[in-house]
Amino acid sequence: MRTGAQDMGSLVRLGVAGLVLPLVMQAAAFAGTADASLDGRIQRFDCGDNCWLTIKDAKGAEHSALCASDICRPWAEHQAMPAQFVGVKVSVRVRKSKAVDGEGNVMGDADEFYKVTVVK
Repeated sequence: MRTGAQDMGSLVRLGVAGLVLPLVMQAAAFAGTADASLDGRIQRFDCGDNCWLTIKDAKGAEHSALCASDICRPWAEHQAMPAQFVGVKVSVRVRKSKAVDGEGNVMGDADEFYKVTVVK
């Protein structure tokens, strides 16, 4: 029979694993993965457990990816992108990543825009 202290210790270990494991898995996803670049215009920014930026390239194809770029951080905090960014021309760097839900569970592979540069 387990004691309350043993149960608490298990919960603490699970909590630490829940915080560290997604970071380790995300770092592993980047290792050895070649990145690519893509140019287009911002279409939208949607947030749930993750925040996704969608851009449209010159051929009219839409590309959505997790947005980990500095430009997206304040948008993610507010769960919204300022309207003036819709239609703005950008160049993005893309790499493979993992989408992780709010509980820290990996939902699957995803592309990630890790650098978004506004093009003037």
